[in-house]
Amino acid sequence: MTATKAFSTAKTVGKFLQKAREAKHANIYTISGLCGLNVDTIVRLEVGDLSKFHQNPDEEFQNLTRYAQVLGVDLPLNDKFIIDTPHLKISPKKTLTQCQDDAQVFIPVFLRKRN
Repeated sequence: MTATKAFSTAKTVGKFLQKAREAKHANIYTISGLCGLNVDTIVRLEVGDLSKFHQNPDEEFQNLTRYAQVLGVDLPLNDKFIIDTPHLKISPKKTLTQCQDDAQVFIPVFLRKRN
C-alpha cells in the first residue's frame, strides 16, 4: 500500500468511527474510558493521523480494532468500502449501553485495589 493510499484509508476509517461514535451520542471521554485509550489517541484515530504510529503500525491496527469493538461496528478495511462510501452510512449493531456492558473497563494499575 502506498503512503498516499494508507493516509486516505486511515482518514476514511477514522471518519467512519467518528460517525459511529456520534450516532451513539457518545463523547470522546466515554469512549476513551471504554477502550482504555487516551483521548489524544482517539482523536488521532478519528482524523487519520498516522504520525504517532509510524514506528509500529500494528499498534494502530489494534487501537482501531479495539475502538470499533467498543462501538459495536465492523472495521471496514477493504477497498470497496473506501471507494464506495462518500456518505459513510452507519448501522450500529449495538447501543452504547450494550457496548458498555460488554466492554472491560480499563483501570490503570495504580488505581486498582490491592489485596
